[in-house]
Amino acid sequence: MRTLKDAPPPAATPAGRLTQLKQQARRFSGTQVVRELDETSVELRLLPREIDRYSPADHKLADGAIFLLVNGRNPALLVVIETDGDEWQYGVGRLSSPSTLEVRLDGALVWSQPRFTSFEWSQPYTASNSAGEFP
Repeated sequence: MRTLKDAPPPAATPAGRLTQLKQQARRFSGTQVVRELDETSVELRLLPREIDRYSPADHKLADGAIFLLVNGRNPALLVVIETDGDEWQYGVGRLSSPSTLEVRLDGALVWSQPRFTSFEWSQPYTASNSAGEFP
């Protein structure tokens, strides 16, 4: 998790914080380089609704949500945004192993990972399960 700069103080109500979570999510964009017969760079689309909402701490203003950046209907990246009631943080996780992925925050590159090469892909687009860590 990294500090999310230029975020407002957490709102006093859950509805207000949900609005803030969605506003902060819209600051993120992503690209996916898909290699099939050739390489294609795809701008990922942020789904307008969170896929999960949670409270990361005991503070009354603590709130968090998980958003997806997708290629069509295929999820490529998840973006976790949360506040402990004082500060905002974000994290990024990959959901697409055979692709090179990048995430930008306000247009600046903040996360990038090359495609996994340790797997033997039998088809141009193959699903795989990979371990992930969450705090």
